[in-house]
Amino acid sequence: MRASFRADRRDDHVGNLFDGDRLGHSTSYNGRLQFGWKPSDGTSVNLKLYGVKSDGDGPIYIGQYRGGQCAPTGFLDIYNRCTVSNDDSTAAPDSPGSWQTNSEVPILEKFQSYGATLRIDQDIGSGTLTSITGWQTGKNLLWANDDGTAGDLFHSRQESSTTQISLELRLATDAAQPLRAVIGAYASYDRITANQGSGSTTLPGLLGFDYYQGSLARQETNSYAGFGSFTYDIGERFTIVGGLRYSIEKKRNLTEVVQLFGFDAVNFTTRDFTEEDLSYTVAVAHFPPDPDFGDLAARFNVRDTFKRLTWDLTTNFKPTEDMLLFAKVATGFRSGGFPVGTTNVSRFLALTPEKVTSYEVGFKSEWLGRTLRVNGGAYILDYKDQQVQQANPTGPGLILSNAASSRIKGAEIEVEIARGGGFNLHGSLGYTDAKYKDYLAPVPGVGMFQLKGNQLPYAAKWTAAFGCSFEIPVGELKLTLSNDWTYRSRIYFDSFNISRVGDRAQLVGDAGVGLSDADGAWKLAAYVQNLTNREIKAFAFDVGYVASTIYAPRRTWGLRADFAF
Repeated sequence: MRASFRADRRDDHVGNLFDGDRLGHSTSYNGRLQFGWKPSDGTSVNLKLYGVKSDGDGPIYIGQYRGGQCAPTGFLDIYNRCTVSNDDSTAAPDSPGSWQTNSEVPILEKFQSYGATLRIDQDIGSGTLTSITGWQTGKNLLWANDDGTAGDLFHSRQESSTTQISLELRLATDAAQPLRAVIGAYASYDRITANQGSGSTTLPGLLGFDYYQGSLARQETNSYAGFGSFTYDIGERFTIVGGLRYSIEKKRNLTEVVQLFGFDAVNFTTRDFTEEDLSYTVAVAHFPPDPDFGDLAARFNVRDTFKRLTWDLTTNFKPTEDMLLFAKVATGFRSGGFPVGTTNVSRFLALTPEKVTSYEVGFKSEWLGRTLRVNGGAYILDYKDQQVQQANPTGPGLILSNAASSRIKGAEIEVEIARGGGFNLHGSLGYTDAKYKDYLAPVPGVGMFQLKGNQLPYAAKWTAAFGCSFEIPVGELKLTLSNDWTYRSRIYFDSFNISRVGDRAQLVGDAGVGLSDADGAWKLAAYVQNLTNREIKAFAFDVGYVASTIYAPRRTWGLRADFAF
């Protein structure tokens, strides 16, 4: 039996100017329990039980108004984008920097997940038969102030529950033979229920009315696959590796979507939504769709089956014992699907399957008595119908859409020097050219926008890393010093490559000092992350008059103690 448990706690670190409170705390617990059993020499059984539970403040969006976008606009500013009162007398405050937000609504996130896997390996003489059975379930609840300001235009509530069951059977031949293979089959069932919505809940008076848009989605997926791979050693220095996989995914989706408005233009009355109403089941029960309010509702019941044969082929050549040259070509497939996160009755757009063909060449080598390691490679990935993550233009969260095609080209090299005596020096450099070849993206209120030539989200053109560590004996103890730096060039968080929805080039450093005993039974360490206190964006999306942004932590220091027993 083996058991492990971990608890993490982070205190509040972001000020909320709206009420003077502080936000950002989180607490999480996770544990794992494993049982191993060998009923005979040729049989082994492993049962793993695991779980995780977390509770804290949800994603903290920080919004700063665009210049000239928030001049007083009289009664037309009905959603308080730029004012906190309908008479336009007070500007709704935004956030002065990455350490403060302005949220007029609660922010929270709760998550829990539990599961189990059972693995059985049976030696059958000429190979090994393996069975892996898995089960997992989880729930998530998230409230967020999506515009990051005290103006009540856009905040959301998302709830979801998931269940998955899977089974894999595979047969592996004797690994000591020049020709060896693995064949197998896989099947899984998963179900997700997503109840989510966004709206406005605190607007007063007739000229500032609430609204809600949300959906209740229930999706089931049955996945099946048959696969096989082989490895063939041609002599001692040349190896060929190949594989095939045939995948089938059957998806069924039932989605109900509703848009409710707070102003009745026929009877000149209003209705008021609360935070609890930002849930589809609650909102529809409290406020059945009413045509006098201009409400909209739709129901989608769809299903589809996606099939694909994928393959890969790799050649490995070892000119010496300390060098490996390789070349690989492979195809990949991600099935199509349906927009579980839609909250707009007119934007239920199905996804087509994503296909990719990749090419890679490279080398791995060791030099100077294996004290110097140098690895490098170059690659090309050609995508068709690429599934691209973007901020939901009509509601909460993120959605996927299809780009017609894109190409990613790149190269990287990494070097590590370990001269003994506790000294280690390492560095890497990477270049990536990731652009859309064709992508007509929908823009609400505008139409289709061609993004050909734009940089893919999160794809930095240049990346680099450098670090070193030293171990110094101190009597019977060991002192360790480390310093690491990483660099990436500018990135964007969506496909439109707008500067306010991206982050500048960043050079970030970490440092640490640790003291441990010679056997590693205990270790005490102090560390500093983000040494130069850089302001780093982790995510952002454009709401028009404001770019809602989540920032990574600023300079953080801490102490850590590890004990083995």
